[in-house]
Amino acid sequence: MCLKYFKRKKEMKLKSDFRRFIRDVDRNINQLTKDITEHVKLAAEAKQCGFNEQYRKAINAISLNMNTRLKYKSLKIDLKMAMQLRNTISIIESFANAMNRWGKSIKSTSKNFDINKTLGTLEDASDIIEEKNAELEELTTSITNEFSNINNNDSGNIIDVGAAEKIVDGYIANEGDSKSTEGNASERIKKLLDKDF
Repeated sequence: MCLKYFKRKKEMKLKSDFRRFIRDVDRNINQLTKDITEHVKLAAEAKQCGFNEQYRKAINAISLNMNTRLKYKSLKIDLKMAMQLRNTISIIESFANAMNRWGKSIKSTSKNFDINKTLGTLEDASDIIEEKNAELEELTTSITNEFSNINNNDSGNIIDVGAAEKIVDGYIANEGDSKSTEGNASERIKKLLDKDF
């Protein structure tokens, strides 16, 4: 009983840590979105004033933030998949334990029962559990590696400066719109990010 309690407590802590980590990733995505929005406005201002150096710096910052945001979104999906895999493993373990208890109760009540067949089923369930644990380990390693490289701005960037320039140009084009307000502009930039990136 005590072992089950500690195992359950450990599992609850792991789930809590996963949820907390996903909230942290969401918070980082939201902050990056705000940073991108501000850099888009600065880039638009620099472009309109003819400040090419400042414009280029802002475009590079937008590209860096967009790539980092994309990596965080990828990490969030990996974390959610890891949680689902963890749930699947738990279900399979529960099934294997139920089969084990069922096999023991049948064995004690029936002499005609084929224990080898039941043991084969249990072994199959154990194999599935081992396979899912290996998948979880591989996914965890992948998540860890991705997270450690999250701020690494190298040639592996998915979004180039051309995409950042398109967002700035779109912002400039819509800036003269009479319905355009500060809130609307920020929302339009966020929608562009969510739609395309």
